[in-house]
Amino acid sequence: MGLKRYFQRVVLGKDDGVIKRPIEQRAELDENYYQGLHDKHSAYQANNWLLDEPDLMQIIGGKTVMELGCGNGRFTQIAGQTAKHVYGLDWARSQLFDDSADNVEFMQADALKAQFPKVDVACSGDVLEHFKPEDVPGLLAKLHDCASVNFHVIACYDDKHSHLTVEPKEWWLAQFQKLDPAYRLLNAGSEKRQVAIVSNWAG
Repeated sequence: MGLKRYFQRVVLGKDDGVIKRPIEQRAELDENYYQGLHDKHSAYQANNWLLDEPDLMQIIGGKTVMELGCGNGRFTQIAGQTAKHVYGLDWARSQLFDDSADNVEFMQADALKAQFPKVDVACSGDVLEHFKPEDVPGLLAKLHDCASVNFHVIACYDDKHSHLTVEPKEWWLAQFQKLDPAYRLLNAGSEKRQVAIVSNWAG
């Protein structure tokens, strides 16, 4: 451990919780791992990919919304300003949810076991790739069934520590199209090759 990292982790207590590990050693990551990231990792406390999606912000106005893997709650808080009601579901709770608006509801649960609320829009950002490949079909089916519109931003690269399903965006589109051929890539060209934006929004 370098001096700078030693100072940050041991002296300042800023252990970011991220340990690089090969993909075959990631299957046992659990809610405690992600809770540690929410509590100590600055990127997990600040980032939310959905905030960069103007189409999604347009879709949710006046609607009921569920964000799967809501993390730090930044999207749910912003969405609550225009959406009718927003559910944020995650198996780790960020302390940033403590000051949520009345129409923002946090649900702490395992997405593979939880019953999703019926909503108008189901969305996620940088979440689905954190599930094992064998769990993806069932999870996508649950998302499709709980909402008339789905909108998901998916990383298609290996983050070296917690991505469990690393597939190109065409693979992700094919998984969704097994449920409904209306799903399409909103970034179908060469741009953002390492990110899939998949939705059945008619646009």
